[in-house]
Amino acid sequence: MEVVNTNVGGITLMDGNQAIEKTPSQVKFIDFIHKFQKANDFPYRNQLRDNYRNGRFWIQIEFEDISFFDSTIADELTANPHKMLRVFETAIKFAVLELHIIDDQTRDIEDLPSIQVLVSSNSQPIPIRRLEKAHLNHLIRVPGIVVSAFRPQAKATELVVMCTNCGLKKIVPVRGGFGGAEIPTYCDNPNPPKKCPNNSYKVVPELSKFIDIQLLKLQESPETVPTGEMPRPILLVVERNLVERIVPGSRITATGTYTIYKSAASRQIGATAVRHPYLQAYGITMDTEGNGRARNDFTAIEIEEFRKLAHSQDIYQKIVQSIAPAIYGHTDIKRVVATQLFGGCAKHLSDGINLRGDINILLLGDPGTAKSQILKFVEKVSPIGVYTSGKGSSAAGLTASVSKDPSTKEFYLEGGAMVLADRGIVCIDEFDKMRIQDRVAIHEAMEQQTISIAKAGITTILNSRTAVLAAANPNFGSYDDTRTTQENLNEFRSSILSRFDCIFLIKDTRNEQRDLTIARHVMDVHMKASTGDEPTPISLNTLKRYISYCKAVCEPRLSEAAAKILSDKYVIMRSSHRSREMGGGNTIPITVRQLEAIVRISEALAKMTLAAFAEERHVEEAIRLFTVSTIDAINSGKIESEAVTTETLQEIEKAERHIKARMPIGARISVKKLIDTLSRVFSVDEKITRKAIQVMAGRQEMDYQGRGQFIVRKR
Repeated sequence: MEVVNTNVGGITLMDGNQAIEKTPSQVKFIDFIHKFQKANDFPYRNQLRDNYRNGRFWIQIEFEDISFFDSTIADELTANPHKMLRVFETAIKFAVLELHIIDDQTRDIEDLPSIQVLVSSNSQPIPIRRLEKAHLNHLIRVPGIVVSAFRPQAKATELVVMCTNCGLKKIVPVRGGFGGAEIPTYCDNPNPPKKCPNNSYKVVPELSKFIDIQLLKLQESPETVPTGEMPRPILLVVERNLVERIVPGSRITATGTYTIYKSAASRQIGATAVRHPYLQAYGITMDTEGNGRARNDFTAIEIEEFRKLAHSQDIYQKIVQSIAPAIYGHTDIKRVVATQLFGGCAKHLSDGINLRGDINILLLGDPGTAKSQILKFVEKVSPIGVYTSGKGSSAAGLTASVSKDPSTKEFYLEGGAMVLADRGIVCIDEFDKMRIQDRVAIHEAMEQQTISIAKAGITTILNSRTAVLAAANPNFGSYDDTRTTQENLNEFRSSILSRFDCIFLIKDTRNEQRDLTIARHVMDVHMKASTGDEPTPISLNTLKRYISYCKAVCEPRLSEAAAKILSDKYVIMRSSHRSREMGGGNTIPITVRQLEAIVRISEALAKMTLAAFAEERHVEEAIRLFTVSTIDAINSGKIESEAVTTETLQEIEKAERHIKARMPIGARISVKKLIDTLSRVFSVDEKITRKAIQVMAGRQEMDYQGRGQFIVRKR
């Protein structure tokens, strides 16, 4: 049976044993591979040899290198990238033979494996919302964050069709991306045995050529979206060696062709001219630093300015004063938030265990204490920041989900807020309004900083290397000083609280002098806002860039003296906490996680000054910040601050027996009613009853419901 040749992108395909002729563009590209030299090295010749011999059938080329070597083929690549890359990939096969990379020089060039040409560039990227008709079918760079990934699929690059009447075979080229193939209507055989009918060609899959492709959804990074607007997405098609290299949450810059396709919806009557854009990727650059808009391309002037800033005497105070300047007071909170913005240092142990360097903070307090304003400011000043509300967030929305595409019925993976905030900060407001099962879902993300997915046949692990800044109200709306910490925080289990490095209890205390000072400060802020005069030691943009610079170049470690101070202090804190645990029901535990929290805060304080080591002064300040936050939260509450005597323990045990006698398993009762009953019938003091309930809740025998108003006996 005869194989009919066709012309694909200016290349004459094989016909039997006839040799393929080189085009002028192929000759130039082969010369580029052979002769391009940089720093007394032949990078592309060596790269091709190393990759081919190690079974990596791709070569990465810099567009600027091609342009420097021969601007003609660079212009052709820009104007018609799909055609020229197919020309280059055939030329690469000639280069493999001419460089004697393989031993068998008699092999047919069509028998060599296809080598993918990947393109990278340093040209100015074009944001997704700036793409327009002038960019169609041209080579461009587009930055963004991958929010979802579909399963890989097989796509034909060359179809072999055969006439069902005469058996004539024909090679039909297939367009890239979403493009298809045009199967001839009429048979080309000049002398068929009998006349061939129309549409007699059928595809022969076993003779056709296929490649792997994958569909990704690329979206504008959250910090680049103008206020009040939705982030704009674009579909991204990757193929062959780029398949399954990108997961949701990855920040990338894609180099490819901006083109269009005709969707199923556009085939409806009256919509024949509607086309949808997508990007055919020919190269992907990973943003390993993950600093989004605040890029790490620092100028020499910026570096000099940052180094002067780091070595100034009061840099710590300047940074604190520049954080949320419109908010009066909360100085220690601002100091801890500053350490969160700079972050500690992640460690990668030899056994594969990773220790997080991000600092998690919980602000728990009364309404109107500027918690949400702090979160909004952090989202604005952080190089990567995502803001969300707990009431409107589900477990899937915070972590990741597997969804089904309605048109293709295919499942795809979509990242949530903590995936999109990878290497940044996620701010969760109204944290107490989240369902318990949704809070449990972020346990892994907060400590291990990964999100494991095993749904609908998709099993993968996504990165969520993000710090968490959460704000919540106590169970009773405002903090109740007549109740213990356990009662005020019973919406939060110790498993979630232990994952926060610092927990602040913010109380709206009534003090005439303080109220007057706050009122004057608020009036001052409003008046300066109207005139545009609101000076800070460090401007918002400068602080954002300084944070990015410190995180990029500084990785401090604890000094030996600082480590000794910290270990001794930890033993003292544990001893003090153990004596308080005798009464049971401590909501906020002191564990090794809290020791690591102080280490991270110390490293962040050192990072602010670009110091190589966290010294004693950094550790002492870190211990102080931990004490005024988490330790003070533990010590708050009237009953927990009292010493627990043997007599008190006996009374608590007696109250437990009375509660179990009156409440069968599964029973639900009002806390107030239970207290009144035990007081009236058995003369049990209210404090003892509340302590007994706390102890039983700590042993998972009781469960609070209705924001602490009711209890249910579980076992």
